[in-house]
Amino acid sequence: MVAMSSHEKRILQYNQNNRWLNELCNHNTNIKSMFKSIGSGMSGEYDLMKKGDTLFTAEMLLWINDNLYENQSEKLDDALSPNRLNKKATSKLYISDKDRSTTKKILKLMADGCAVYDKILFKRFSKSSLYNLFYTLAFFMQTNNSWGITKDIAGSFEVSNVKEFIKWFFNKEFKRINHKDTYMKFKKPNGKEAKQIHDYSFAKHNADQKQRSKICIKDEGGSKYDFSDYGRIRYLLEELSESMSSLVKVGIISPIGSRSGNYSRDELMVTHGIELSESKGLHLDEIVPVKKGGHRTPENTRFVDAKTNINDSDRTKRVS
Repeated sequence: MVAMSSHEKRILQYNQNNRWLNELCNHNTNIKSMFKSIGSGMSGEYDLMKKGDTLFTAEMLLWINDNLYENQSEKLDDALSPNRLNKKATSKLYISDKDRSTTKKILKLMADGCAVYDKILFKRFSKSSLYNLFYTLAFFMQTNNSWGITKDIAGSFEVSNVKEFIKWFFNKEFKRINHKDTYMKFKKPNGKEAKQIHDYSFAKHNADQKQRSKICIKDEGGSKYDFSDYGRIRYLLEELSESMSSLVKVGIISPIGSRSGNYSRDELMVTHGIELSESKGLHLDEIVPVKKGGHRTPENTRFVDAKTNINDSDRTKRVS
């Protein structure tokens, strides 16, 4: 006999985004467990009994859509309003299949990582840390992520060891939100000592989704950086950027190569000195596979027979 929340009403409307949200959150064991097991934050309008899991996911879907979403109810209403054909319209926020796919990929990876993370340690974190985990993964997993582009990492890496990546992330997150300078101490008129959270601390920014106005001042509230806006997002991006090389070195993340470029198959055949009459049945192969950071360049390609290509699979080859 409790009135439905705004989001519960939204999610009842016929819309492909709503169907997608319900199917993802209701039929994935690890995603359900992640929202149920996080230490705090899944309360109020985010209560799981009020469809808080789909609210969180809808917000991240809208963040993938423009990389700037920050708790805007009108955008949620627009994206989740009745839209039978799911076609672009002036009165609706259009969400592409690609954005849904990217959101799903990131959310599933998060959930799989959290499923193997220590349960007791996981309870130390709140819903805010799940947002931060999503942002951090999106920086390098989303091909057109506007924040990742500034660091030249957007769509360029994948997680190779999800268990170790989640461990790395939560170690960093714990330090960010528990810095010794997060709280300022002061004395009350009665002489008793008290403390309050510093306005420039990461923990303060972490408690609010309105990020545009958030600033960081180095050494204030434990901040390591100076940022004039979007302090929370920029902080996460900077810490990730500083760790990328070490994460790659120990095999936690891997660079993704590309088969796109300036060389066609025919051009590479000529470069490698292969006659057209001898090319039948030959496969173009990357020595360092694309999924391991290789590119389709003359130096990284060769032509081999079909059986060799199949047997070598996606391994890095030693070519003498």
